[in-house]
Amino acid sequence: MVYDLAIKKATLSELGVSDNDVLMLQVNPMQQPPPRPADNSRNLPPNLANLDFGSIQVPNSSRPNSNRSNARPTSNHTNAEQLRQMFLSNPGQVAVLRERNPALGESVNDPVKFAEIFNAQHKEQTDRESEKLRMVYSNPLDPRSQQLIVDEIRQRNVDENMETAMEFNPESFGNVIMLYI
Repeated sequence: MVYDLAIKKATLSELGVSDNDVLMLQVNPMQQPPPRPADNSRNLPPNLANLDFGSIQVPNSSRPNSNRSNARPTSNHTNAEQLRQMFLSNPGQVAVLRERNPALGESVNDPVKFAEIFNAQHKEQTDRESEKLRMVYSNPLDPRSQQLIVDEIRQRNVDENMETAMEFNPESFGNVIMLYI
């Protein structure tokens, strides 16, 4: 999914971002802040020099929930090409892409085929999600709808537990090399 967050701020979980999702951030050229004078004490790459990190808010429990419907989808074709370029710039990511999504990984060198597969997979995922929502909202008391709701709650609990574990026990997710003296 691709969203333009210029209208309403939302957390990643509210936008449906989960583990192993690829995130691509793009600065909107219409909303770039004016260039600031060069600060020689910070040696930032040129593409990061104009970014303003001051507007980033740290999420907390008192923040009201944002509505997902205010995020506007942007063009998939340009995002597919930017995503392809991102993968091409990092061979390690291409290997991971080929392992997790073979069809997309094999087409990474062909921009047209990559865009077609990317758009088809995006449309398929969007259709699947809208079908689930349609089924749940059409008859919430239906056993299949109830099962989808239970699965969603269960997945949300798993995500929260994983987030908590990563926050409070990050050492359990890394490789530890034992040194014997």
